[in-house]
Amino acid sequence: MCTWFYADYKSLENYITRAQKSPRANEIMLTMSRSVAMTGDIRPTDVAAVIASGRSGNMGVFPMVWGFTNEASTKPIINCRIETADQKNLWRESWHTRRCVIPASWYYEWGVLPISMRERILFLH
Repeated sequence: MCTWFYADYKSLENYITRAQKSPRANEIMLTMSRSVAMTGDIRPTDVAAVIASGRSGNMGVFPMVWGFTNEASTKPIINCRIETADQKNLWRESWHTRRCVIPASWYYEWGVLPISMRERILFLH
């Protein structure tokens, strides 16, 4: 149940800057009042750079809000079981038609980062 991930600007600069230059980034800032920094700790409801098919079907880099929305809940849904994702009503259509790749430097569970990760963060900054 990994819900946070880290996007290091130095290693993901190409993806982050392409997503920030997207017209969708301005739309997210204006209509949703969200930061489009897309770097550092990315938590549910933060904006992240993703690689996905656009409306025309071509692959591209886009900004998207981290989390899965559902009309039945006001909170984002951030976890599902891969073993049943293609069978559950909530996930089925997205599983088959709306996949994306989220470039990340690493992901982690709630709580304290492992010592090696804390040292790496200090080294990077």
